Amino acid sequence: MVNNEPIIDVCGKRTIEYVFECISIYNNNHDKIRLRAYGSNINKGVEIAQILKDRIGALICQSLLDSIILNDVKIPYIEIPIQFPDKNKIKRDHPNHREEIDTRFQKGFVNYSTYHLLLDWYFNQSRQIEIKDDKNKRLLTIFLKDGEVAYRKGDFDSYKKPDCDILNKINSALYRCGIVMPYKWQDIAHKLSHHDDVILGVDTNILYNCTISEHLLPAVTFIESTAFIHTPNWILLAIPATVMYELEEAANIRSRNGNLTYQGRMAFRALQEIIELTSNIDIPGVSLLIIGEADATVDTKTSLKKINENIYNLGITVDGIKDILHRDSPEKLNKHCSFKGIPAPKNSSGDMTIRNQFKKFLRQIDFHKGTYFLTADKSNSALAMAEGLNPILISQGFIKNNGTILEINKLKDMDKNSTIELKMNIPIGNIIYEMAVSFGSIHVSYKDKTITLNSDKSGKELGRWLHKQLIIKKEDLETLMDGYNGECHLKLCVEFWKRLIEKFEDIKCMPDMQDVFYK
Repeated sequence: MVNNEPIIDVCGKRTIEYVFECISIYNNNHDKIRLRAYGSNINKGVEIAQILKDRIGALICQSLLDSIILNDVKIPYIEIPIQFPDKNKIKRDHPNHREEIDTRFQKGFVNYSTYHLLLDWYFNQSRQIEIKDDKNKRLLTIFLKDGEVAYRKGDFDSYKKPDCDILNKINSALYRCGIVMPYKWQDIAHKLSHHDDVILGVDTNILYNCTISEHLLPAVTFIESTAFIHTPNWILLAIPATVMYELEEAANIRSRNGNLTYQGRMAFRALQEIIELTSNIDIPGVSLLIIGEADATVDTKTSLKKINENIYNLGITVDGIKDILHRDSPEKLNKHCSFKGIPAPKNSSGDMTIRNQFKKFLRQIDFHKGTYFLTADKSNSALAMAEGLNPILISQGFIKNNGTILEINKLKDMDKNSTIELKMNIPIGNIIYEMAVSFGSIHVSYKDKTITLNSDKSGKELGRWLHKQLIIKKEDLETLMDGYNGECHLKLCVEFWKRLIEKFEDIKCMPDMQDVFYK
């Protein structure tokens, strides 16, 4: 904060999220806010201010244009003070929420705009929110420390299952929403900024991790390789057809009751990433292309891989397999099924096909500028280097267990010897959504209340994922409504959210994709 005025740093994320972060601050009874936009985000910062002016009547005060020095390169930024309107501009007179729910609640889904504004308001009232799993084990605590948002993970032993799996899911969620950044992300951004036109081959794990939208594109928007000229200005994402096959295979993984498993939810999250990159006009200069052809032998390879994995999961040893072949007694079979099986080797045919499809694509177009192969797999990166694909290994950052994280990147202005704290603003709604994707079902506790939120279980409508909708019970929604006393009328905010989606996305809101307050 500057002079007790909240600051929103615009660093390459979606305009809609920044607008609703500003609305959230207004909802928590702040009269002023400062927008700071860096590098190529300056236009986005101006647009955000203009949206707030046009839609809610905010007043744009005198702006400041200055620069900072980052890695010996001067980067311009603009600071826009915004005065929020009189409280009556966004009506505060709430309807009877119980009657509203009774007449409008359908299908049990709640939209991002509603659960973000509500939980953000409760967070600022209670100064802490806890996220727990179905066994009531604390997964993540979000709290205020010295006026800044901090995060603390639950108590887990990262060397034992199932705690190791839980810890990995938490890290994955924090990584996807941008709290955890990749290793050497600034160096990666500088490497991509050396060319004005870039082609990126994309591995499957890059889509699972949401690396493009949450890390790569934001990083290159405020890092410049040369003074006054921002690059790259055109990026082509080349996704091999084998990657799409792997996502399709994972999206069809269901439990016995027909619900999406963890692998299925992650596949739908990756599909959400792909569609957002192709349909969101808020991501300029980025194109996406599916390359290569389907391989008829992939199904056979996949089936053999699954058989190998099943043998490993059963823990059948070599002697156990011999006993099965000789039809020995069940007692002897159980003796060798003691979960000491031979580890299933990682199947490399998929990685090889992905690299081959990218190589063939590059040969066809004969492009001689910046071409890179993005992967989070060390082995795949090493093989891509041997094949001349110019790989970039984007390793997921990892937070130590029980650590407290303050996500503030300090940029020091060498000329004026002052420090600017540039923050990657992470909306609470994003954290809630990604945790729900990782665990399927989460319990969110604030004050003395607890509600349950679920990600889409059926996977029948991709629109639920595109608009970050979560499942909530009617009584939990009533609980959220009963204590809410923010400055914003939620129904008007939902209508505002819908108009922004229609402005920035090619995919329109279908009638069955509206919030419960908009029906």
